[in-house]
Amino acid sequence: MAKVRIGWYGLVMAGGLGFGLIGERRPFGNDMLAHPLVVYFAVVALGLLILRIVVARPVPEVIPERVLVAGCLSGCSRVPGGKLHQLPHDGGPDATMIRRQEYRTRAGIFEPASKGQ
Repeated sequence: MAKVRIGWYGLVMAGGLGFGLIGERRPFGNDMLAHPLVVYFAVVALGLLILRIVVARPVPEVIPERVLVAGCLSGCSRVPGGKLHQLPHDGGPDATMIRRQEYRTRAGIFEPASKGQ
């Protein structure tokens, strides 16, 4: 039983971190239901359904309810951790902003000068 709990915690936390790492790019689209956190919970629910079919027993008999809830919450807490991992660590500008500026410069799109200059 302890191996199942450790496996559950490990999988949901790794999944949350993974979805946090890809979340900024919005790979599933910009719709509300395509948000990486919503897709993460859909994947967790699908995994629990597969577990139910494989073991042919109710999931709470395999993984207790408290462990299920704690795993979901700990996995959800890893999503922002994945986003924090993407932040620049050297205090420099974000790479996405640099790419946007390069694109605008090449496309001839110039932003108006700020009023303070």
